[in-house]
Amino acid sequence: NIGSIKKIEEFEKKKKEIEILCENIGYRPTKIFKYILNDNPKGVANEMRKQFDAIASNLKGKNIWKKTNSDKDYLENLIRSIEEFNVFVFEFVDRKKKKDAIINFDGFFIKPNLIAIKRQQDFLKREIFTLMHEFAHYLLGDEEIDANVGEKIIENQNKTETWCNEFSYYFLAGTFDDQLNEVSQATRNNEFHRDLIDEISEKTHLSVLALYTRFKINNKIVSNEYYRIYREILDSVTYVQATTLNST
Repeated sequence: NIGSIKKIEEFEKKKKEIEILCENIGYRPTKIFKYILNDNPKGVANEMRKQFDAIASNLKGKNIWKKTNSDKDYLENLIRSIEEFNVFVFEFVDRKKKKDAIINFDGFFIKPNLIAIKRQQDFLKREIFTLMHEFAHYLLGDEEIDANVGEKIIENQNKTETWCNEFSYYFLAGTFDDQLNEVSQATRNNEFHRDLIDEISEKTHLSVLALYTRFKINNKIVSNEYYRIYREILDSVTYVQATTLNST
């Protein structure tokens, strides 16, 4: 739509301005990492977590590093870490109310090194997932405009989008992925492991939906129950969004 096109054009212009500025000050932001679709996204995620941990160790003594584990601070620390890899990260706010002006994508990557993500004030876990999804596009060197990143099951998804979603999940889940793999089938009898899901969501900054999606991918929950839970979460998200719009 028009709103989306204008926002993309805005960042295309910003990219050119950055390139001119970098040239003027003699700064050449080289790409440090390069991966391909044949690389295992889980293995790449584990490698990148080590890189991020090393950056965190170097930056924790500075005032720019956020010390709490809130979603907001974690997001800011991720952005600050990604910038260490010569990547420019921007957030944009979408407060439009007219349908044609609303920006209908969550984020995108523009070669060679610009990431833009929609500010998700009420859904920071979604923004965190989107950020790492777009960082995965940077690692692959593949430009993409993502209308909706893979917190939920997306049918007929191309290989690149699948790879980026897998990378994002494994990067954020870390060792908690092993714990998810070890649990029994999620059923009504065990309340679909909701207490465990909430606990892991808090520690990993993955949304509840993203974790149930992992259950579905791992065949830990039957389809009808997964989609029921998905609809419940979607209804609650729609309610929050409507409330937010009405209050602005």
